[in-house]
Amino acid sequence: MKMKKGTIWFGLVIGLLGLTLAVGAQTFLKPCTHDETLAKWITAEGGLIAVFAGVGMLQPHWAAQALSALAGIITALTPGTLVKICASEQMRCRMITRPAAIVIGTITAALAIWWFILKLKSRKREQ
Repeated sequence: MKMKKGTIWFGLVIGLLGLTLAVGAQTFLKPCTHDETLAKWITAEGGLIAVFAGVGMLQPHWAAQALSALAGIITALTPGTLVKICASEQMRCRMITRPAAIVIGTITAALAIWWFILKLKSRKREQ
C-alpha cells in the first residue's frame, strides 16, 4: 500500500500539533500550579490527536480524520468550558494555556476537516 503525499503531510502536521499540546501542557504551556486538572486534560487530548493522526496516516480512513477533528474541537473547548480555570485574567492558565489550547485545537480541527473532505473527494473520484 502506497501512502499519498497529502496523507503524510496532513498526518504529520496534525500529529505535531497534538504532540505540541501534550508536551506543552506539561512544560511551556503549563497552567497554574494549582490547576493540574487542565494540564492532564490537555495532555490527554494532545496525545489522542497525535494517535488519531498516526492512525490516519497508516490506515487512511475517514474515521481517523473525523476523530482528529472532534479531538481538536474538544481541545478548543476544554479550558474554561469543560474544565474550570482561574478567575483572574493575569494567571498563567488564562494568559497562556487557554489561548494556546484554543488556537491549536481550532487549527487541528480545521486541518482534520480539510483532510476529511479531501479523502471523501478522492474516494468519489476512485469510484
